Amino acid sequence: MTRTKRVLAGLAAAALALSLTACGDDSSEPEATDAPAPAGDSEPAAEPSDEGGDFALGVAFDTGGRGDGTFNDAAGRGADTVEADLGATVQELEANSNEDRQPNLEALSGAGNDLIVAVGFAFGDALAPVAEANPETWYGWIDGYYDGPNIITTAFAEHEGSFLVGAAAALKSESGHIGFIDGQEIDLIKKFEAGYIAGAMAVNPDIVVESQYLGAAGDNAAWGSRDKDKEIAIAWYNDGADVVYTAAGGSGRGTIEAAVEAGEGKWAIGVDSDEYFVDTPEQQAHRLTSMLKRVDTAVIEMAKAVNDGTAEGGFYPFDLSNDGVGYATSGGHIDDIVDQLEDLKAQIVSGAIVVPTVPGEMAEISDTAGDGVLRLGGILPETGNLAFLGPPEFAGVELAVAEINAAGGVLGADVEWLPGDSGDNGEVANATVDRLLAENVDAFIGAASSGVSLTVIDKITNAGKIQFSPANTSPAFTNYDDNGLYFRSAPSDVVQGAALADLIIGDGATTAAFLVLNDSYGTGLLEYTKAPYEAAGGEVVYEVVYDPQAENFDAEVAATVDADPDAIVIIGFDETSKILTGLIESGMGPDDKMIYGSDGNMGNALAAAFDDPSVVAGIRGTVPGVDIETNEDFIARLLEIDPELVDFAYSGESYDAAIVIALAAIAAGSDDGIAAGAAINDVTRGGEKCTSFAECADLLANGADIDYDGVSGPLEFIDAGEPSEASILIKEFNEEGTLDVVDIIFGKI
Repeated sequence: MTRTKRVLAGLAAAALALSLTACGDDSSEPEATDAPAPAGDSEPAAEPSDEGGDFALGVAFDTGGRGDGTFNDAAGRGADTVEADLGATVQELEANSNEDRQPNLEALSGAGNDLIVAVGFAFGDALAPVAEANPETWYGWIDGYYDGPNIITTAFAEHEGSFLVGAAAALKSESGHIGFIDGQEIDLIKKFEAGYIAGAMAVNPDIVVESQYLGAAGDNAAWGSRDKDKEIAIAWYNDGADVVYTAAGGSGRGTIEAAVEAGEGKWAIGVDSDEYFVDTPEQQAHRLTSMLKRVDTAVIEMAKAVNDGTAEGGFYPFDLSNDGVGYATSGGHIDDIVDQLEDLKAQIVSGAIVVPTVPGEMAEISDTAGDGVLRLGGILPETGNLAFLGPPEFAGVELAVAEINAAGGVLGADVEWLPGDSGDNGEVANATVDRLLAENVDAFIGAASSGVSLTVIDKITNAGKIQFSPANTSPAFTNYDDNGLYFRSAPSDVVQGAALADLIIGDGATTAAFLVLNDSYGTGLLEYTKAPYEAAGGEVVYEVVYDPQAENFDAEVAATVDADPDAIVIIGFDETSKILTGLIESGMGPDDKMIYGSDGNMGNALAAAFDDPSVVAGIRGTVPGVDIETNEDFIARLLEIDPELVDFAYSGESYDAAIVIALAAIAAGSDDGIAAGAAINDVTRGGEKCTSFAECADLLANGADIDYDGVSGPLEFIDAGEPSEASILIKEFNEEGTLDVVDIIFGKI
């Protein structure tokens, strides 16, 4: 098995605690496969207790145990979280000598623990016989591999995290001279060295990298040679090196001491934990970054999987793709290069960069210059419950592509547009994405539905491609782990929700019923509308999250009638017409109650669903965006593309998505998705203002930084890849069943 299994996929960054040097295993064995069999007659270092909750976790620490400030403490923090979050009993034993490992595992097994975690590669020969003798008990092994049905083994891509801090070292080095201090000369530590050197060489092929081991394989002193570590670092600093990375357990404290003594401009890089938080203030001024290895998270995720019954034996790698390794930004010393590091991270995750695990080998870097042709792929709704949004979105992209190519294209070639259907479900969208990936698309425009986008975002962004939605408004995307490749030109529903709540309160509705479709858009907008509505004094008397594919909505309508609210809020798509029909037949239509919608149903298609379109008169609602129909020039150009257009919702956002991607490709000098994606935010902010592709492209050609203001608004993307400024239209259906803009609300995010 070479990929992370589902049961250990929950590596949310917010759940990650700080962990200290996992590489500093204080054992005499270099690797699990080389470890001598422990003596079977050794007594456990201590007897485990059996007090606690229903789930029991046993932790077999290696020598040093809790308080070592390194690897064991990291596992201990994970155990503390398990105890707090799961109400678990945590039983711990420490190996005081090499012979204690197997007896400690046996003692923890006999104490009735559900999961026993062996902390460190040195448990190899001790773990296998104990696990085989106790097939009903789960075992976790940090930094090792054994193929057993009740053994969860984990390993970390230390070389990937080290590549990024190596790149950081090279980018921040003023002298072009850096160093790496290793602990024991074993394969595990060689991964750190290989990644660090490769990362530094990737950004500066001429950099000089010193490297030295503190001890041979099996030399325990290597993990506690603080003075020797400091002596080496001081010598390098005095010789002109200005950054030193140490992967040697507690020895690494010598490096930060050396950096302080060497003075201004000398940096130390920590390992496994954000060591900034164990440094003194004086040392923090010299802590460039730390390579993070989330041992605590491995313990937490194994415990959760065993506790909820989803655990499976096997090997689970923790790497950059699941935030199992990474780098720290505490202190702000690398803030100016984070974008470059994130670009490198995205390339590693996508496979464009393959990081070596053997020192001396260079990283394999794929050609990320693209093939010279920017290809845009569409995942927009031709079918499904948002099909009414398809025509203006397709027309917006087609107009942008036509104008881009008329102005000379991108990098000397015409942009290619390959449209595709998103439907209203993941099956259709994924089939479209698979087809377009095979056609070498660099960027995807879509989907319109937030729920559909969530079914394809990982596939697209993990492939190193851009996903740019003109209509996704779910707040779920703001902090989504998208490798920096997801963008949207529509604002988050945090703004729309507040505007909708203000509208309802302003109209005098003190009670409301919410009928909401069950997807991320519906439930997200409900959350951000309901909270401000209630905060303003409104009362929600009925709330239902419904299945939009249901045959009818009789139960929801009946419950709404019974609740008798002042206002009825429907957050839905084309099924809104069925709900509205039921409400009208029950005497709860727009003539009887204040009825509100949102961007998913506030379109001309709603009125067109009725024989008498006037029945929708009086329905009010919110739609993010500018009043595009007042932009007569843009509408005229759009109608040249599609003369049959009657709705224009999200046409401007779709147009801007294509323009921004094209400008980013020019700014990056590449049609490659990762390269262009890294430039997207910057072409919308901070530079010289421009309002058309031709104008902006000319500025870029002359070396200027640009700030594209689109037809959908000023954009001004935040780092999350979405607008920082938003306008929300208040629309109302008139007696003819068409929409009028009755107000506009402006806000900043």
